[in-house]
Amino acid sequence: IPYEGNYSAWLEAKAKRMSQEEREAEGRSKVMSRELEWVRQS
Repeated sequence: IPYEGNYSAWLEAKAKRMSQEEREAEGRSKVMSRELEWVRQS
């Protein structure tokens, strides 16, 4: 995918993307933990 802009702008966009992906992964992990706890109690 071609990128419009310079390398430093690309690095900033990449850092933001990775940060967002990390937050999403943490959210999924929390949901999974809650669901596993619910299954264990059932």
